[in-house]
Amino acid sequence: MVYSLVVDPAQSYFQILSFLAVPLLIILAYRRWLRVLRVQLPRWRSTVGISSIVFVSANWLFGILLLTLLLVNNRWTNFFDDAWLSGLILSGLAAALLAVALKGTARAYSVGAGLLMAAFWIASIVH
Repeated sequence: MVYSLVVDPAQSYFQILSFLAVPLLIILAYRRWLRVLRVQLPRWRSTVGISSIVFVSANWLFGILLLTLLLVNNRWTNFFDDAWLSGLILSGLAAALLAVALKGTARAYSVGAGLLMAAFWIASIVH
């Protein structure tokens, strides 16, 4: 797998926008869950919902780690092959699916963050 910082400009803008939007959506979803849904939802739905927020957060933090490695030394990213990328894409989709356990705007924020994370990783593929 080849990772690059220089690609098609439209693809770069999408990646930057999605990567910056994900933490905002995560924070909004978490605040809504903390203030309203934690007491309203049954325990199992609350646990599944917060796990989707944690999955997206971990996925995003892994992106920060990978970007840091790419900027420091490009060869350090050679360890991450196609299997890693498919795992990251699937974890973003799984987080979006788990977010269905939430209600209202927290659901929309979490599903959006998971789908944006999956789209970010799909857009990072360089042909």
